[in-house]
Amino acid sequence: MKKTLAIILALILLLAATPEAFAAQSFSDVSSGAWYQQAVTWAVQQGITSGVGNGKFGPDLAVSRAQLVTMLWRIESTPKPQNAAAFSDVQKGQWYSTAVAWAAENKLVLGYPGGYFAPGNNVTRQDLVTILFRYAQYKNSGVTAPNTDLSGYSDFKQ
Repeated sequence: MKKTLAIILALILLLAATPEAFAAQSFSDVSSGAWYQQAVTWAVQQGITSGVGNGKFGPDLAVSRAQLVTMLWRIESTPKPQNAAAFSDVQKGQWYSTAVAWAAENKLVLGYPGGYFAPGNNVTRQDLVTILFRYAQYKNSGVTAPNTDLSGYSDFKQ
């Protein structure tokens, strides 16, 4: 389970997902032998991501909040939530709507004050840690880390 969560964390940090169906297993912006090539191939084969379109994967692009919860939802085999997302900025029928509803239903995301989810916002480090922490809880996985000294980060007080 810890290995799975480590792989998920690595993928989320590196990958950009879109709703497009994957058409080929090679991307013009993923060079053969790139250190992340195997992870990209695995994520595509698992149906977690499909790239950003036009034969590109987007390894250097930021990941949006919608993309992050969509990847987690796909890892869980796209379960159907009981209700639509209750966020005012998540309209029914968007490529990420069901994933956001599932993530909210399972308390992976709570949104922002005012009832917003902000699906197009880039995932911040704080978003990533919080959502992955909640995902680990959802999976009944351990959520403690052996080294929690964050003082090496310039924004550790935040």
